[in-house]
Amino acid sequence: MKLFALTFLSLFTLCCAAQEHYLLVGTYDSPKSEGIYVYRFSSGNGTAVPVSHIRSSNPSFLAVSPDERSVYAVFETAPKDGKGGDVAAFGKKMYRTHEGLSREYGVSCKELDYLADFVKAHPEVIGARMMGGGFGGCTINIIKKEAVEPLINELLPLYKRDMGLELKYYRVEIENGTSRI
Repeated sequence: MKLFALTFLSLFTLCCAAQEHYLLVGTYDSPKSEGIYVYRFSSGNGTAVPVSHIRSSNPSFLAVSPDERSVYAVFETAPKDGKGGDVAAFGKKMYRTHEGLSREYGVSCKELDYLADFVKAHPEVIGARMMGGGFGGCTINIIKKEAVEPLINELLPLYKRDMGLELKYYRVEIENGTSRI
């Protein structure tokens, strides 16, 4: 029986050794780095052969969607002048992120999609996306100050009518961050 088990394990190991996988690597920006790299990885001999790469800036975190059709990358970018980023461009990325999390990654829900889609039709909203672990929770929205109250007043009854739920909302403002007092 021991011989059979040892032979079976050897055969199983040989089968596993022949598998190939794709390995995705996000790299920080440097003179030698060009973004996200794709390698063909052999679990049999531990080799990784380059397949392709996508040029991008600072892809520091990668995640594969549950259906393995999409890869998401989180980027750390800022203008070289150190003055901060483009808020409108950031807002567009927020909308695109929500769209990807909802339709490609599948971790949103109809209530969050409703909120993100609703505010996208309003030019006074710069960007919106779901936040938290997914499958419920909140959206975070960048709204021009003067438009917050009218937008909430418009949204509350429509959300109640269409979703059958009371909408809770929280106003937050950006501060200077932590500091010594």
